[in-house]
Amino acid sequence: LSTLVLDYNMLTSLDNSLSQLSALVSLSAVGNHIQEVSAELRSCSLLKSIDLKDNNIVEIPWELGALPRIEYFNLAENKDIDLPPLEIVENQGSRGVIQYLVRLNQIRTNAFCDLSAMDISNPRLPENILAQTFLASLSLAQNQLQDLDDSLSLLGHCIKSLFLDDNSFKSVPNVIHKLTNLKTLSLSGNQIKEVPSWLCEMESLTNLSVASNNGMRRINPRVALLTNLARLDVAGCPMESPPNEIVTLGTNSMLSFLTKILNGQETLEVRHTGLALRDIDVQVLQIDALRVLDVSDNALTAIPSSLGSLTCLVRLDVSKNRLGSVPPSVANLPQLESLDISHNDFANFGEWFQSMSTPLLEQNATPVVPQADTTELNESQNQSFAPNEARGKTPVTKAAMVARPWPKLRTLMCSNNSLVSLHGAIGWLTSLHTLVMNMNPLKKLPVDLIWLTKLTSLEVYNCPVESPPQEVVTKGLDKILQYLGRFKVNPAAKQGVQLLLNSQGLLSVPLEVADFAHCLHTLDLSDNALTHISEAVSSLSGLTTLRLGNNQLQDMSGPLSALNSLKVLHAPFNRVEKLPADIVYCTSLTEISLVDNSLVSVGAEIGSLQNLESLKVSRNQIVHLDSNVGDLRLLKE
Repeated sequence: LSTLVLDYNMLTSLDNSLSQLSALVSLSAVGNHIQEVSAELRSCSLLKSIDLKDNNIVEIPWELGALPRIEYFNLAENKDIDLPPLEIVENQGSRGVIQYLVRLNQIRTNAFCDLSAMDISNPRLPENILAQTFLASLSLAQNQLQDLDDSLSLLGHCIKSLFLDDNSFKSVPNVIHKLTNLKTLSLSGNQIKEVPSWLCEMESLTNLSVASNNGMRRINPRVALLTNLARLDVAGCPMESPPNEIVTLGTNSMLSFLTKILNGQETLEVRHTGLALRDIDVQVLQIDALRVLDVSDNALTAIPSSLGSLTCLVRLDVSKNRLGSVPPSVANLPQLESLDISHNDFANFGEWFQSMSTPLLEQNATPVVPQADTTELNESQNQSFAPNEARGKTPVTKAAMVARPWPKLRTLMCSNNSLVSLHGAIGWLTSLHTLVMNMNPLKKLPVDLIWLTKLTSLEVYNCPVESPPQEVVTKGLDKILQYLGRFKVNPAAKQGVQLLLNSQGLLSVPLEVADFAHCLHTLDLSDNALTHISEAVSSLSGLTTLRLGNNQLQDMSGPLSALNSLKVLHAPFNRVEKLPADIVYCTSLTEISLVDNSLVSVGAEIGSLQNLESLKVSRNQIVHLDSNVGDLRLLKE
């Protein structure tokens, strides 16, 4: 008998008797009440077609997957069927049913259950599968699963590999944590956004794939706790942490990177150095209590503004990168004590510091320091300050009583950049002890450095500093601050300012004296090593007193012609051989002192100085005194 048709009868089962029909090729039992089909039907090895449409079948024995010639297996309109799953019967028909049974039958030979690409959406596996305690590998890839039923835990001790790729999971199914011997977990091609912390406790995992999950941007740092993990696949994910430059280096690099973040969460210190990073890791920026962040020797081109939220940060090292600016939010780091921006591309601190504050002298203010005097700065205070005053207790205006950047910053490292200037707002960093500016094209140090009363080290090696002049810079910090202290002048003053640059070891008149052309009335350059008077003096049209004593001047000609307000000219103890011819333009002169010079005569030009009251030329080599001296009617000595 090769064909058996039992359609539309009252059959309730297909029992073992059919197994005797060894020549059976086609079996049809449509429209009965069959609930049970015997597994012995597998003995009919010639069967090609089975039609059991419109019955009450709940389960087809998976042993029928061993039928070697089966080509057609119709289970349509069996509405209570569970094995194969109803969605396979309805959506894939005969072909899907056969494929499903064949795969189930293979479990017996290789302990692997392959249910991939079967349109499965039911999160619960058939009981027959759950009963296979020897099952080592299960594939449910390329289905429509959104979750897995907790019944999968029945296989918890035997499943070692689980493939859930290309489904619709939005999160890692919780039941997986009960698969205690799981070694391989593949979740690629889903909609998963994060690796849960409980997954990071599955110590047996050796392979984990979350590739091609479009929402997966960050890997939980606790993945680094999986000490047996040999492969972590995140390909095709829009990774932010670890960044792509780490991902491309492979699993070991990713785990090392994550370990540093994990350690940082515990020690509050993160050091991601020499990793070619283009951005600071987003998970690092979420460690609110982070105290140390070292991202030196990378490829950073920008610092995220969110770094400003790390208010516990004590040390920040971004040296050896490609940075050219720092966001203003970084100034909101109240605990920061050390900042290293060396070996970057900073050209200026203008925008950075201006976003924090304006220079102190522009505000007519000084930094707010603990227990500082809060009296107003006297606007009539126009004289220079002695060095000890410049670094001592300083007055504070109400305008300056504002939050200042980095109130605890002690060390600022800025070497090897392209800095040509240092913004005056540096004066706000009143806790600064060390400032390193080596290897920059820096030409000028701001006067505002004098507010840094705790500064003990200033390095400007290999910088072409012109102000202060090199003869001051080479003498060290104290001399630099002493020099700058002489320029501590209220810029709001209209007139009457004194600039005392005596005893500074100067070889020439500093160019910056021209900055005070509008208000300077006294310039003291005595006790230096000047050999000439530079053109910078010629702009001081309001100058009334010029002191040049105890220098090395031989010729005073040139700039004097523009000083028509000059009243007092003191230049004793020099080497002047004659009065400059252009002194005739200094018609306001009332006092000249050229004591102890090398004068051999007082020429006729002296007669033009009709307001002269005192002419002191003792201890010279004068052999001729011009008769015009007698015409000076106001001369008293």
